[in-house]
Amino acid sequence: SAILCVRTPQGATMREFRLALRMWFPHNNGQIAPVAELPERVVKLEADEDTVTMSGIDPGPAKTPMQYVFQVDAAGFAKTLSAPFTVDPLRAVRIDLQLTRGATLVGKIVDESGKPIAQAEVTTQASGFSEDNPIWRMLASASADRITRTTVQTDAEGRYRLHGLAYAAYQLRIEHPEFCRALLRDQNVASDGELPVATVVLKRGA
Repeated sequence: SAILCVRTPQGATMREFRLALRMWFPHNNGQIAPVAELPERVVKLEADEDTVTMSGIDPGPAKTPMQYVFQVDAAGFAKTLSAPFTVDPLRAVRIDLQLTRGATLVGKIVDESGKPIAQAEVTTQASGFSEDNPIWRMLASASADRITRTTVQTDAEGRYRLHGLAYAAYQLRIEHPEFCRALLRDQNVASDGELPVATVVLKRGA
């Protein structure tokens, strides 16, 4: 079993959130995967409760125990992962998780003459994702997301803001019907606050 306490950055106990247990792979860039036998669930704690217990977690082999993280999604906060942990068959482990507000990526889209492009769609993707690769699509459908999936449009000045992004490695897909699609890779989010993104130049193509 694992006992989880979720708190806000100010230290208040969070009593309503979506909870998931994920397998953690430390030697593969911290990738996560679902635990099929323990599906996601909505937690609603009573006023006198400040923790939730999840039982039935497989500890794995004694020499190489399984590593896990809790993933919490709460209103007003970014999707947040706990520190990695292992479980002990003889006693429950306690995990404390502090929610994060998430990052805001701020950028601009222009054409080859430097003119701002309005109504371009900017979509978050996992770093390295290739929607044209069937293997990538298969893996993506079977894995758990660390990223926050969202799409925004640029304003009249070609600017966009992507709010509340969970800590993860992202790439941004930029699309507009009059221009070639573009990808902005290697956007690593590891802290709250506003993060500027390099200006992207879209080409009209042949």
